[in-house]
Amino acid sequence: MTIQEVYEKFKHLDQSLSDKEWLKQGDILDRILYELWQAIKEEGENNSTERPRIVCLCGSTRFGDVFREANLQETCAGKIILSVGCDLRSDNELWSDEKIRQEFKVKLDELHLRKIDLADEVLVLNVGGYIGPSTKKELLYALKQKKQIRFWDNTFTPPKYDDVYWEGMEQLEGGK
Repeated sequence: MTIQEVYEKFKHLDQSLSDKEWLKQGDILDRILYELWQAIKEEGENNSTERPRIVCLCGSTRFGDVFREANLQETCAGKIILSVGCDLRSDNELWSDEKIRQEFKVKLDELHLRKIDLADEVLVLNVGGYIGPSTKKELLYALKQKKQIRFWDNTFTPPKYDDVYWEGMEQLEGGK
């Protein structure tokens, strides 16, 4: 539990925990409790502003224009955006050797999962309902991590399956 969480949980007791008479200053445990509460209270009050939500964009890089549009919209809404850092489609001249390109793609895919770990939510850029194999793996991973999921194309309704289905899909996809 963070100091902020402790502060939020016990701030209703501030009057009692801040009253030296109530805590009987003669007892060492009471003095420790008093000093600890004062530190927690100060830290909690100083950190009372919430950080912006972090959104990870997931989708096919063939929709680069949609990535830019989503990034702009979400940023203007006050959110921190995590997105693709390299597009193997448009940056193809950098990866003329197919073996090196594939090895690098594996590293990029793993890096994107770490971005999902950092995110509060995932925005799937499912243009026209399209979800390719890499995006499907990312979606499965995000669901397993219990991340909030939103879809760009909200006419698309993701299937509701139980954990056994998702575990089976993950095994079929060779996911982690």
